[in-house]
Amino acid sequence: MRYRITSKFNAVEDIRDHVHKGVDYALSKNTPLYTMQEGVVTKVTDYKGVNIGKGVIIKWSDGKEAIYGHLNSVSVKAGDVLHKGSLIGYSGNTGSVAGKNGGYHLHFAVKDNGQFIDPMPYNHLIQTMQQMDAPIRSTDVETADLLRQGMSLFQEQLSNMLVNYAMLIKNFHNFL
Repeated sequence: MRYRITSKFNAVEDIRDHVHKGVDYALSKNTPLYTMQEGVVTKVTDYKGVNIGKGVIIKWSDGKEAIYGHLNSVSVKAGDVLHKGSLIGYSGNTGSVAGKNGGYHLHFAVKDNGQFIDPMPYNHLIQTMQQMDAPIRSTDVETADLLRQGMSLFQEQLSNMLVNYAMLIKNFHNFL
């Protein structure tokens, strides 16, 4: 695991007066954050010194909502359509935070039908998405998708050509 979890879902801790509704990941200031699934930005927040501070809420194509909180800066706006790997912002310590490193971290939460659910099933995606060497812009994702489609079509055509060639050889041998 690349990013250490500092607070788990439903944790009861002295620093808050309620159970924790997400998972916190210790991050350095300005760590780039990427969306892990296709979705639409439904809200960009700036609660100043309370709650998640600067945050992004993304409605995924499956209807769930992902919440990224305590960001230093946000790179998206409400209504933006995001592809997997789109840059959404940079980690920070906005909102209500505590911690030895100045409180820099990502608060990640997921809602399903308006109810907070345990986001740990998405932990591997958070860890994987954060390991990219460079931000992937949505145009890069679209280009990659087009390349994959092209390669798939090429492989299909090549396969058909090989089958046709094999049949031609077989027919030629039968002819002799």
